[in-house]
Amino acid sequence: MASDTSIRAVQQLSNVLPVDENIVKGTLGNGLNYLIRENAKPENFAELRLVVKTGSIFEDDSQQGFAHFAEHMAFNGTQDFQEQEIIEFVESIGMRFGAHLNASTSFDNTIYKLRVPTDNPELIEKAIHILENWAHKVTFDPTAIDQERGVVLEEWRSRKGVGERIAKQQWPVMFAGTNYASRLPIGTQEIITFGKHEDLIRFYNTWYRPDLMSVVAVGDFDAAVIQGLIEKYFGDIKRPKTPVVVPAQYLDVYDSAVFNVFTDEELSGITLSSSWRNTKPFAAFTTQTQYKQQVIKNLLNGVLSKRLSDLALDTSSPFTGALIGSNQTIPTSEEFFFRASVKPEQTKAAFTRLLTEVKRVVDHGISEQELATEKRLYLEWFESALESQNTLSHSAYLGGYVEYFLNEGPITSLAQDYVLSKVFIDEIILADLQAQMIEWAAHQNAVVFLTAPTNMLSELPNEDELAQIWQQVQSVPTQVLADKEQVSVLMRELPKAGSVLSKRRIEKWDAHEWVLSNGIKIILKPTPFKENAIQFAAISDGGYALVDDETYLRSFGLMNSLDFMGLGELNTEQLAQFSREKRFSVNPNISTYSESMRGGSNKEDLMYMMQSIYLRFTAPVKDLERFEWLKETYRPQLENKYNSSSAQFYAAIQSKTQSDNPRNVEFDVGMLDQQNLDTIYTVYKQRFANSSDFTFIFVGDINLDDMDAYLSTYVASLPTTSVKDPRNKLPDYALRGDYQIHMEKGTEDKATVIMSLFGDAVWTYQNQMTMSALNAALEKDLRLRLREDLAGVYSVSVRARLSRWPYENYSINVSFTCDPQRVDELYEEVNAIFASFVDGNIDEQAIDNFKTQAKTSREKNLKENGFWLNYMLNHYTPFMPLPIDDYKALVDSVTLAAVKEAAKQYLVTDNRLYATLKPQPSGSELDELNNAEFDAVVADVVEVDEANASDAKVKTHAEK
Repeated sequence: MASDTSIRAVQQLSNVLPVDENIVKGTLGNGLNYLIRENAKPENFAELRLVVKTGSIFEDDSQQGFAHFAEHMAFNGTQDFQEQEIIEFVESIGMRFGAHLNASTSFDNTIYKLRVPTDNPELIEKAIHILENWAHKVTFDPTAIDQERGVVLEEWRSRKGVGERIAKQQWPVMFAGTNYASRLPIGTQEIITFGKHEDLIRFYNTWYRPDLMSVVAVGDFDAAVIQGLIEKYFGDIKRPKTPVVVPAQYLDVYDSAVFNVFTDEELSGITLSSSWRNTKPFAAFTTQTQYKQQVIKNLLNGVLSKRLSDLALDTSSPFTGALIGSNQTIPTSEEFFFRASVKPEQTKAAFTRLLTEVKRVVDHGISEQELATEKRLYLEWFESALESQNTLSHSAYLGGYVEYFLNEGPITSLAQDYVLSKVFIDEIILADLQAQMIEWAAHQNAVVFLTAPTNMLSELPNEDELAQIWQQVQSVPTQVLADKEQVSVLMRELPKAGSVLSKRRIEKWDAHEWVLSNGIKIILKPTPFKENAIQFAAISDGGYALVDDETYLRSFGLMNSLDFMGLGELNTEQLAQFSREKRFSVNPNISTYSESMRGGSNKEDLMYMMQSIYLRFTAPVKDLERFEWLKETYRPQLENKYNSSSAQFYAAIQSKTQSDNPRNVEFDVGMLDQQNLDTIYTVYKQRFANSSDFTFIFVGDINLDDMDAYLSTYVASLPTTSVKDPRNKLPDYALRGDYQIHMEKGTEDKATVIMSLFGDAVWTYQNQMTMSALNAALEKDLRLRLREDLAGVYSVSVRARLSRWPYENYSINVSFTCDPQRVDELYEEVNAIFASFVDGNIDEQAIDNFKTQAKTSREKNLKENGFWLNYMLNHYTPFMPLPIDDYKALVDSVTLAAVKEAAKQYLVTDNRLYATLKPQPSGSELDELNNAEFDAVVADVVEVDEANASDAKVKTHAEK
């Protein structure tokens, strides 16, 4: 914690912000920047980033998409690493392509990402060598460029959809006057397909230069060693004698607000947003004056968020949820914005209310109570964070360091942040926040966007009507918002405490088992993995399997509605206000075969977490008005649920794969209307009636003496019964047979393909591990064939699963998006890979890589609270995990021969599903399909000849 002396010292400093003393930073002679930090968690790993200040806004007209294309080519061969060599290296050392080796391209930056073990000095040096090759040694082989065109096109295709259509409509308005308006990073189909090699290489040679690069390294290493490697590998990169000037980007300034209404057939709800743009010259964040202003902004954002959250919870509110705050949209512009989900037929009221709330703060500022509360919470956050700073992960630092290089943000330490914030919070007054609000929103340089489903167009205000509301609100005086009564207590009266009856140590887990006076079993595992953080879970057999079908159908869809109805003596609004000022959570859940609670807290709020556990068991609130409000909140989305072609597609698959299951129903408007609060409340109370049937697990920064007191008061006092719920299996409705589902719906030139193999299987630990190895081998071969050889997909997903309970079976699912014209070709290629595996053609290196990755992942998991929580919890379910000490031996026991046998067993089956979603033909009668007809269409889509299922050919609605 900061002392008064350190606070006075800050007050005497110059205006320059301090730098975290744990950072090693510098600039090489060629201009390349680096930031290095030694950090202990996770042990024996490092996170490396090559950050390049270039992206799609740097492209000229002939290069649209080439910033992103150049990033792709970095994985297709460099001077020192052949094609696929980097991927092979990373996967051979226990990392995974995608998760630990990846890259991203944005409008104004490109970031290469690599995680590497640090227990072998050769590996960390090779990783730095890879970063250096990406920086200036990409080879751009002509054949590789043309081969990669197909992969990039498939990435472009995979992003086609309503989100892209909205962006194309809104971004030219939002970013008018800049390249951000017209340079989507993915590029254009024409340039991706036909762009010249020399234009791609010219982009790389122009913008990949050391003065626009930074190497960021955070990990369990010696910073001096990393610094030396950076100097060794990056020091000789030549800086251009006459570098091209980085283009400045400034948004057009609107004299009056601009309004844009956009509808789309696949949207499911109404969204309203407003953005006030404050364009200003770019300024590096380097002074304490700027820091103080940022604290003012943060405090104001907090108050505004709370105001809109409270309004959204009002059952009469015209919007159901809202975000509000400030954001740096581009380096030369800050926006102040709100975005809200709007109730049908209440768009005008929502826009009026949101604008009024903004104007209210412009006119009157905020209250003393609001400022005092926000100041307290702001400092409490830092105090809590400081307690856990020694166990922060590498990733906790990366974002700030990347931001420092890209936008010259601050790189202060947590302790420095706390001292600075404490000094400035004492100085900040109400007028500071009101002045900031006036700067943000008391002007007309704004854009307003309204998006909605096409079928709601008639009820929407047009752009002129939105403009009229904008002007009307500006001219209407606002009233000061009255302060609300603050809730400071979750429980007024404590329950009659029980006690801890017995304690024993569980050596194999380095944990403790306690039994309470009411019979509840407690497992506690104190860990050093993350300071000031505690996680818990509690589980009991039972679940929906113990209720009849009718009860299930009347309750499953809105069981979580009880979470929105208050708790104990607090109503919804009071509980929300209390919870957001604390750092704890408790979330009950009822699944098919169990009921459970999960949550967590810091040490300061542990008592409130324990009180919440007690109340979730004993005092859920049943509020009919809130229940009806929730139903009406869900209704618009459900009414438009099947506007999306993908929603119809997956609903059709679900309908077929569980066609005989009476509980297999889509949660649509019909099911929404069947939900009954009395039934929900009864099921909840029944499932949580007997707390002695639960096992509780607590993991983290635990003090056993404190836990003894809390458990005795809040858990040993829970009511119990003598009834132990059984593990009741529902009937097995799993699909059997050979089925096809082919749907033509939507307009985008994109197909989705799903292939599934399934059937009965024998579950053992050995079989489970072998199935995981088969998954890894399939994933690698399918990626190499479908992506690298054929350029037919951007990515392919493989999910091989061996189920243990309630029924032993397996499934292998392969899915991807592609060109609709190539569906049949790629389908046959997947089947060819399956056949090749059955013939024994499996890459042994893929199996070896899997084994290394499995052991590396387990080593990391053993030092994470979440792993231990789930591992121990599963001992009290049907999914009893393997003993910790046996895991490595099990992984090592996987052989190529065993995987080959598994391929023969699982890839040869009469049980298959082949499903495709393609765009509907122009003029198809599906153009006129509406949601009311969807149930009939699903029935049509999945119609098969049940007597000859293996030869079934599904008829689509269009074919009929």
